[in-house]
Amino acid sequence: MKKQFALLLAILLLMGGCQQSSTDSSSISQSQSVPAEQSQLEESQPEESSSASAASEMPALEADALTLPDVLAIPAKGYGLTLLTPAQYDAHLDSGKGGPRGYLTGDCLLLERDGKTAVASPEGKIVTDFIYDGNPNGYWNGENGQIVLMKDGKEGVVDFRTGEEVIPFVYTRMIPSYTVSDIGVAYTALNEAGQEVCLDSAGNLLFTLEEGSNLTSFTNGGYALFDDGVLTISDGQQQFVSIPCDGFDVVGRGESETAPDLIRVSINGKYALYDSTGACLQEAVWDKIGYFSYGYATVTRDGKVGIIDASGKVIAEPAWDEIYIYEHSASVRQGDLWGAITDLTTGMATIQPQYQFITGFEATGTACCQQDNKYGLVDKENQLVLPIQYDNTLSAPAWLGEGYYLLSTDGPGCYNILDKDGNVIFSGSIWGADPNYPIMASTNDGKWGYLGGDGQFVIPAEYDAVGDFIPGKNVAFANKDGKILLLDRSGNTVLETVFSDVIGFCPDTMVCVMEYTAEDGAKKCCLAQITLPG
Repeated sequence: MKKQFALLLAILLLMGGCQQSSTDSSSISQSQSVPAEQSQLEESQPEESSSASAASEMPALEADALTLPDVLAIPAKGYGLTLLTPAQYDAHLDSGKGGPRGYLTGDCLLLERDGKTAVASPEGKIVTDFIYDGNPNGYWNGENGQIVLMKDGKEGVVDFRTGEEVIPFVYTRMIPSYTVSDIGVAYTALNEAGQEVCLDSAGNLLFTLEEGSNLTSFTNGGYALFDDGVLTISDGQQQFVSIPCDGFDVVGRGESETAPDLIRVSINGKYALYDSTGACLQEAVWDKIGYFSYGYATVTRDGKVGIIDASGKVIAEPAWDEIYIYEHSASVRQGDLWGAITDLTTGMATIQPQYQFITGFEATGTACCQQDNKYGLVDKENQLVLPIQYDNTLSAPAWLGEGYYLLSTDGPGCYNILDKDGNVIFSGSIWGADPNYPIMASTNDGKWGYLGGDGQFVIPAEYDAVGDFIPGKNVAFANKDGKILLLDRSGNTVLETVFSDVIGFCPDTMVCVMEYTAEDGAKKCCLAQITLPG
């Protein structure tokens, strides 16, 4: 009886224009056996019985749905693709087409019909009606299972797991805040009366901010509230300190889960530094305190610039005309010449000012130096690694092997890779810098692949677009000849689909909004889930 019902269901769907896999009539899915002539892919495993239950949850077929091919994907062993909805929706996510922007991810998925938006959960279930006008920032990001949406000119919040409207659509602006567990500040919003209010994740009013007030939640709990000339720093349960002042800014977020945030406080035209526990790290003696980068910030007094660390300790006395802080070093200017502090813990200028400019030192221990409008590469002992003779900037990123260097050329992301003798072994576009992943790169003819540390393609440049390898998944999306593929780290095509684009996807569940393009050029989107080995 179960098989007869599944067969009848499949026939009904076929009659409605949503065609099934030719290898499994009980499934809307999908994973197809590999034709014998495609030896690079192994035969797929049989579909599990869960595919039939997915079919029972298939949304109703609309009249404008596109008919999908019988075979949706050709998978390698252990890989698969299950169709979750018909191809009858529109979807937009800004600039996620592979290459520099990659294929974009979302905490949830947004589908459109007739100009209205509905929410799909990370598991691929459409949990709301098509009644929304999208979300304000154009992306599908949320916080703690919630997403800000627009409806009838107002903003509110929907639980993207259930579709429940948890904060009503009565606000003219809704901005997610740093979540604070103790007091529950989740959003700052502008109500119909023009008041800025703070709400918890259920929409309950916590604060109404008067004109000139400012509330900021801390990363690890608590808040800073400036109101009527007084800054209150609290952990959300008890008040730590009240400071008469002219205003404040958060200039540093905690570098770890336990590290406090850092606050710049303006007092009578000078700046002090506090942390989110209420401790004063620097008295109000500074003309400026900069924003913290990598645990350090610049401070200015009497026109000279120095460096402090996240504890408020002065690392470099204010003796410089200008300082740029990098992850591994700082560049310092005196007059028209630049030098470098190569060890930020000491604050000592080990390379005295002598260059037209010198960049930050990378993890590889090299920096680009400029002299007479030419560029070279130096190490921390100020010895030349590459001579000062190049027309553009140089670097030695960690993902490149020892003895290989990047020379920037004209255009964003455009580089040559040089060997130790200065020979060009690659010329094109390079995007990404994570040494744990092959690096996306394209040749000058616009074809994309992935480079290894020796500047050679470890995955050939034969794709129209590629994306980053998905953390923890060991696969990446690519587009070739107008079709979406899935590649493993060896460059094998482990899933070949009929779809023309991945508009966006949830990396945890691998549920994707896939775009299908018909022969007449018509395009519609559907939800599909990719399964991976293990």
